[in-house]
Order: sequence, then C-alpha cells, then structure tokens
Amino acid sequence: MKITVSIIALWLCVPALGQTSLADYRAAVADYSWQLKIAASKSDAAAETAGQARTGYLPRLAMDGSFTATVRHFDGVERWTFSLLPQLVQTVYGGGAVRAAARQAELDYGIALCDEEFSRLDVRYAADYAYWNLSAVELYAASMRQYVAIIRSLKEVVDRRFSEGYIAKGDVLMIDARLSEAEYSLVSAEQSYEVALHNFNILRGTDAALGVQLAQGIRDSLPMPGRVVAAEALERRPDYAAARLRSEQAEAGIRAVRAPFNPQLSVGVGGMWQPYYPNSTGATYVDGSAFVKLSVPIFHWGERRRAVGAARAVQQQQEWTAEALREIAACLPAPERLAVENLETYAPSFWDRWLAGTPYSRCLDVGHIWKDGGDPAPVLAAWLPRVRVIHLHGLEPRGSEADAAKPQGQQRAPEKLAERNLSRLFGPRPRDHKSLRLMPPEFVDDVMHPLWKTGFSGVLNLEVFSVEDFTASHAVLMHSWERYAASS
Repeated sequence: MKITVSIIALWLCVPALGQTSLADYRAAVADYSWQLKIAASKSDAAAETAGQARTGYLPRLAMDGSFTATVRHFDGVERWTFSLLPQLVQTVYGGGAVRAAARQAELDYGIALCDEEFSRLDVRYAADYAYWNLSAVELYAASMRQYVAIIRSLKEVVDRRFSEGYIAKGDVLMIDARLSEAEYSLVSAEQSYEVALHNFNILRGTDAALGVQLAQGIRDSLPMPGRVVAAEALERRPDYAAARLRSEQAEAGIRAVRAPFNPQLSVGVGGMWQPYYPNSTGATYVDGSAFVKLSVPIFHWGERRRAVGAARAVQQQQEWTAEALREIAACLPAPERLAVENLETYAPSFWDRWLAGTPYSRCLDVGHIWKDGGDPAPVLAAWLPRVRVIHLHGLEPRGSEADAAKPQGQQRAPEKLAERNLSRLFGPRPRDHKSLRLMPPEFVDDVMHPLWKTGFSGVLNLEVFSVEDFTASHAVLMHSWERYAASS
C-alpha cells in the first residue's frame, strides 16, 4: 500500500504531456535570453584579457629588419644595405606595471562572472514573474467566467420573477447593470491574459500567440523561503561581490598608475646581421650582444602625484559604492527591486557613472518626460533592461475644456510626431496627471510597443484620479495593443 501511494504521489509531481513546468520555462528563458548571452560573452572576453595580461611575465622576442637602396652610386660603395636585429628581452622589474595589470585583469574577470550571475538571477526573476503572472491572470479570467455565468443565471431568475410580478423593475435594472459590469470585467481579464501570454512567450522566444498549459498554478502550495541573516545573505549576492572586486580593482589601478614612474629594469640578448660599413664589397657579418637596461624617472612636473590622486579618487568612489550597497542591501530582500526615479533631468553620463556599480533598477516617469517636452523613446530604449517601474499618465492639451473632453477620435488632429514639439501641442506649461485619452496615439505607441516587443515584466503604474480616467486610459492601452498586434 505504501508503495502504491508513493507511486501515485510521484506521478502527481510529473507534469502532464504538453504542460510547461516552471523549471522547463526557466531553462527555455535562460537558453533564449540575449541578456545572458551578452553577459557570457563579456565573461569570455574578460578571461581572454586576463590571460593576455599574464603574458607580461614572459620574455618577449622581437625581430627588427630594414633594407635600403640608394639612387646615387658612390665609388666603391654598394647601392644597397640591410640589417636584421633579433632580440630577446625579459623584464626583471617593470615598476609593478605587469603585476598591477594582471591583477586588474583577474579582478575584471571576477567582476564579469559576478555580473553574469546577477544577470542569471535577473532573468530567472523575470521568468518566475511571467510564469506566475500568467497563472494568476488565467485563474482570474476563469473566475470571471464563472462569475459571469452566475450573474446570467441570476438574471434569468430575476427576469422570470419580474414577468410573474413578484419583483420591481428596479431589481431588473440592477441585475442588468451587474451583468454589464461583469461582462466588461471579463473582457478586461481576457485581454490581460492575452498580454500575459504574449509576455510569457516572448520571454522564451516563441510565437507570441502560442497557447500554453501550465503544470503549476498560483494556488499550489509553495514552501516559504527560510529567513537568512543579513550578513550571510550579503555574501551570497553577486552584486555586492562585484562591488568589492571593483574596489580591489581600483586599488590595483593605483599601483598601475605609479608603475611608469618607478625604476624599470630589463635584461636581454640580441643579434645583428648586416653588411660592413661602408658596404664596399657586399660582405656581411653576424654579431651578438647581451645587455642590462635600467631606467630611473627623475622629474615629471608632478604628473605622478596627480595621476595617483585621480586613481585614489576612483578607489574611494568604489569603496563608497560598496559601503552604500552594503547598508541599503541589509534592508532589502532584493536590491534590483529598488527603482531610482527622477533621473530624467540628469545627463546620461551621470546615470552610467552612478548606476554602473549598483544593482538598482530605474523608475521611468514617462508622463514627466512628456511634461518636460522630452521624448521618452530613446530613454526607454537605453534603460529598458533595468527599468522595473514605469509611470504612465497623460497631459492636458491646450485648447478649450470642451475640446479636451471629446473622445479621441473627435479631437483636433495632433501635429506630426516627427516634430517632437510637445509645447505646441500642450502649451508651455502643461498640466499633468491626466487621462491617456488626451495623448496622441503615436505617443502612447512609442512607449508601449517596445515594452510588448521585449516582454517587459515590470510594473506599469497607470496614474489616474477617477474611474473615468482609468477606463479611458485602459481603453487607450488596449487600442495600442491592437495596433501592435496588427503590425507584428
């Protein structure tokens, strides 16, 4: 009996034929992910660079040669001459440059491995989110279908009771309103399922409309993760390990900057094959030599001091970054879920410098970019892999309130999007946080289409202030989805 029960339990754990388990989906997403491919190629490049840096410890063999032929002929001197100078040189002490370069390359390889691991965790998070989100939306749509069926059955009862004269007309109107509301919610749920299915398939590189059966559901009981001490969790995180390695790399950079200003010592042997001078007979000779070369820099107008100062500043910056990451990470289960907002007014060089050594995500406020007269498309294209939250709201165009309140199809035709002059559309100081219905469809498509194309799995924060704003903005998003589906 125990054996039978065990076999049945094992059978229940195996996904049915044609079903997609979470583990299989994770593997498919990881295999398709361009983010992981790029991260792996960076690790391979860093490994080759580290191997290249270690060759600085080995002797170098070089061959110099020349051939010269003169136009004018001197009495007793041949028109031609040549030289062939092979040389084998071993650097004994290069001021620490070779060691510093090799150490920097090794640390860079370690950083690349940490970044690859972080990308792997990021892709896994996106896969888990897409899987469970699809399961949740599917369950919600099924629940809404049951709810609509219940309301329809109830409506039949109400209509029959009204025809028999037992209830008032108001009860009939109430159940009709409930049915209309339920049917609208069902349509929204089914559309949400299509979007979730699209994101699910895009993330693993299959047809966006391909149907899928999930082997696990949102209702499945999952083991709760055990609590890990903050210090122990910090050591497991690849982003913090990369930050520490960057600090060590900056320290090696200080030694690398000092190296050219330290004494240089090298030894070597060389040979020489060339004609006698002057080349009167064409006879040649071979000679050899051994040498020791010592170079001692004396004065460079403070170049060493300034170079070391700049390298120390970089090291201090990396140490501060690691310390800040350590302090913030102690309060967060996942630092990539911390999204930094309001960076639109800063230059991209600031974003790159400040966010390069951090795992933090971006919160992109599309509505505010529109408000400031900017174009969110290039910002979104540059930062989409790290965008977790998108704030989306419309602006109130200039013109009368009556004109703004008209449906989108009845408004005045917007000016061409190519002009990108939002002030001409909305005025010099537009009012924000309005319905998306007030925005030209092209503006909305510029933001939403890249999200659907890349399978965006973050949070889309639709800022509204009334039920009417929500329904209108939701309809705009659905129309944008229809245009995207028709064009793809």
